[in-house]
Amino acid sequence: MKCPRCDRQLCEHDRFCGRCGLARSTDGKPIDPLIGLTIGNRYRIEKRIGVGGMGTVYLGTHTRLGQSVAIKVLHERYAGDDKLIQRFEKEALTYGQVCHPNLVSLHDFGRTETGTFYMVLEYCPGVSLAKLVREQGRIQPNLASDLILQIAQGLGQAHDQGIVHRDLKPENVILTEIRPGRYHVRLLDFGIAKHIDDDGPRLTQAGMVFGTPEYMAPEQARGKTVDARSDIYALGTMLYELLVGDPPFIGSDKLRIMHQQAHDAPPKLKNAIPGVSIDKELDGIVMKALEKKPDRRFKSTNELVEALDCYLRGGKATAPAPTVSGHTSADHRANISKLHSIVMRVSGHGPKHDHTMTTMKLNLTTLKRPSVLAGLGVAALGLFAVLSFALQDSSEIVEETRPASAKRRAHNQDVRPANPSPEGSAKRKALAKKRHETTRDSQHLQPKKRSSKASDSVVHQPIGKPAQATQSEPDDSERLAAKERKARAKREKRELELAKKRAIKRLNTSLNKAKGMLKDGRFEAAAVIVEKLHKIHRGTESVQRLRNQIIGMRRALQKGQLAYRSGRCAQAVKSMKRVLAVSPKLNQATDVIQNCQYASPPTQL
Repeated sequence: MKCPRCDRQLCEHDRFCGRCGLARSTDGKPIDPLIGLTIGNRYRIEKRIGVGGMGTVYLGTHTRLGQSVAIKVLHERYAGDDKLIQRFEKEALTYGQVCHPNLVSLHDFGRTETGTFYMVLEYCPGVSLAKLVREQGRIQPNLASDLILQIAQGLGQAHDQGIVHRDLKPENVILTEIRPGRYHVRLLDFGIAKHIDDDGPRLTQAGMVFGTPEYMAPEQARGKTVDARSDIYALGTMLYELLVGDPPFIGSDKLRIMHQQAHDAPPKLKNAIPGVSIDKELDGIVMKALEKKPDRRFKSTNELVEALDCYLRGGKATAPAPTVSGHTSADHRANISKLHSIVMRVSGHGPKHDHTMTTMKLNLTTLKRPSVLAGLGVAALGLFAVLSFALQDSSEIVEETRPASAKRRAHNQDVRPANPSPEGSAKRKALAKKRHETTRDSQHLQPKKRSSKASDSVVHQPIGKPAQATQSEPDDSERLAAKERKARAKREKRELELAKKRAIKRLNTSLNKAKGMLKDGRFEAAAVIVEKLHKIHRGTESVQRLRNQIIGMRRALQKGQLAYRSGRCAQAVKSMKRVLAVSPKLNQATDVIQNCQYASPPTQL
């Protein structure tokens, strides 16, 4: 059990908090002094509904309107911390700047008479998304997509104001059921939100990492600059968790999870849930949001919303392919109309402007499209059928469609007079022989043409170098690129190992400090250090062992004191000896043992 005011761990026999002096009720439940008070002359605090790292959230009522509100009060122990006060004010300012149906709105902000800061927020009854996942496990793809779509819509409003959330996770999402199976989503907790263009004083140190490791973007895990695409990565992680039941990377070692976020690719959805098929479009949306490089993710939440909306409507979530060389569908329609006009003229149904066939100029880049190729193929088949029918039906149509140059050659070479005379035939033979000799001489004078293969080899092969030289250049560039990637991976691995060593060194230093305090009998100071370490390194065996030891010593000390006050000296001596075995410098335990040995009456400790 913890103190509701200062969040200190209370023991079973504590009648009041040793840190802040808050008394406990007779039934063992802690008494919160704020419950029942009216702050700001209009908000009455009814009950506590949650405790966070910076403050406590209460359910309140507007005294005049009777409206339920959520009141977030900053912990009293942070009343003298200027940085946390600025962060609390900044969170309230963030709530006031953004307004969206999927975001919690701010009603009021102020300070009590005792100096405690508070903010009044819209009260959203419901359950958290984390609780829904714990109770149901995997969520149906359509419902999961709809929930993430609503979060992205609200988050887009914050991004438009230049605000990055930096701590998106299911615990910060409240679901209100509007009908069975459908929920309205509200996004909470902008406590560590960051303004992209904020020029004010920094509230965090350079390279400091904020957020939850399971939902951190790679650049956020490295301590680099974050932007709206970092929140998109967190949305992709949440969508992955809704579909699978767990985030892509889980475990008790937070540093390992951050390393995986920075370097490892997330498991495929089909491998994470064997036997369950996920739609390829939805799989593509998730994997695009989880790209390691921000440039490869969705550029904005609007793109993610469009993709999810298209998936939910049953369409394709992929973006339309860009036009090649600036050509549009108007070019395609023009080409098809040209084909149609040719078919109509060949079949004899179209206008005959001249005796030459219209030359159709099609853009080669346009013809590469599958839709255009299909259309041209159908038109070509129709043209072939019409041509065959026209050739069988009438030879005049074929004659009309022949090019004018062919007709002139036929007129000059093939046309013969109907009644040739002997003199004319001799002249024609002499003229034909002379033409044949002229053509043969010109063929001897012209150089022989090279084959296309030879010309291609000459064009593509550099002069004075073998053909293998052109292949070695890309191989060298690929080898250099691979070498550079390998070196970069080694550097990142070395930096991560150094960061892990530094973290382990800081952990050991804090543990040694806490052990020294425990040895001197300063249980409270040692407990404060260990509790902080426990929140950061939850699951670490050494921290858990020292934490349990401190709790055991405090209980043994209280048990010995109660036994001594009630006159049970044997039990008191036994408990105090156990305490002295760990804390030999604790004078209270030594005094109890001496008083019991000399039969001194109990005194108030």
